[in-house]
Amino acid sequence: MKKSLAILLVGSALSGCVSNKALDVIAQPTNYDGFWAANGGGHVINWYIRPDGTGVQCEVNSLTLTGSPLVFDLKIIDQTVYVNNTYKLKRSSRDSFNAATWGGVFSLDFKRQKYSPAACKPYF
Repeated sequence: MKKSLAILLVGSALSGCVSNKALDVIAQPTNYDGFWAANGGGHVINWYIRPDGTGVQCEVNSLTLTGSPLVFDLKIIDQTVYVNNTYKLKRSSRDSFNAATWGGVFSLDFKRQKYSPAACKPYF
C-alpha cells in the first residue's frame, strides 16, 4: 500500500498534475481578456481571462465528454501565462493567439469565443 501511494505521488509530481504555477506569481493587467478556446490532444482548453490578468483554465476531454473538467487558476505577466504549464503568447490577430510551452514543442492556437462553454460555466 505504501509503495503504491509513493509511486502515485511521484508520478503526479513528475507529470505536473499537482502544481499550479499561477500560485507563484502576481498578475498584471492584460489586453487578452475574454473567453478563448483551443483544441489540444483530445481536449478542449478554455481560458477565461479578466482584464486584471487573472483567470481560469477549464479543460474538457472532447473524446468522452464525461466527468468533470480540469480547472486551474491562471495569471498573465507580459506575454506569459502561468497555469499548470508556462505558456508564451504570440498574438495572431485581435481574435486569435498562439500559446507555446516546453520551448515551443507543444502549442495551442486559441480563438476568441463569444460565450463560456457549457461545461465551464460553473467555473467562469
